[in-house]
Amino acid sequence: LTAQAALALSQSLNDKEGRARAHIRIGECYLGQNFLSSATENFVKALELWRALNDSAQEAEALIMLGFTEARKGEWQGTIDYLSEAYGLLDETAEPGKMAQIASGLGYAYLENGLPDLGVSQYQRALEYNRRANYAIGVSYTIWGLARAYYLQGDLAQAENYIQQSLEPIEKDTLPAAPPFEYLGRVHIDRGDYAVGLQHLETALKLYTTGGNRKDIYRVRALL
Repeated sequence: LTAQAALALSQSLNDKEGRARAHIRIGECYLGQNFLSSATENFVKALELWRALNDSAQEAEALIMLGFTEARKGEWQGTIDYLSEAYGLLDETAEPGKMAQIASGLGYAYLENGLPDLGVSQYQRALEYNRRANYAIGVSYTIWGLARAYYLQGDLAQAENYIQQSLEPIEKDTLPAAPPFEYLGRVHIDRGDYAVGLQHLETALKLYTTGGNRKDIYRVRALL
């Protein structure tokens, strides 16, 4: 069944749990397409249903998705509020994967809010949770988050350490390698090692160009 068909079926059966799950799936589809108002509407409906069902773990999932949607909007206080509320609903031992999502989301929000010290703290927690959950993709994402957090904090040695770690599982000629190369270039330039820094930035620019994201391309060009 498609998410919309599942929703229609669960409504006809008065199945609140099925409706809530369908609203989450629909919200995720809208979020992936960047239709943020529609995503929010569906996550809120799911949240209301899970609250009525008194299912705190699923309620937390809906709050996490609302937090991610707020982050996509650039609404950092909303992101922090939703994720902090979700944190209070979860069993830290039983739900390391969801705890990692919350900590990563908070880390990102704090970085975007100009609070790198808090960002480092949250990404460190996220890394621990992802390792506990044995979630390799989450570990890789969190290591990159720490690299960026330490760079914004001004700790270039730690930033380079985590940048190099983030590059280890990535094919170096693919788009996911572009952000690490960009920040590796920034680290070297900040140290005064301009030749090496520019080389890394040129690599990042080449990779960003293959992805076609003009915002990334213009940002790196401004650094060259």
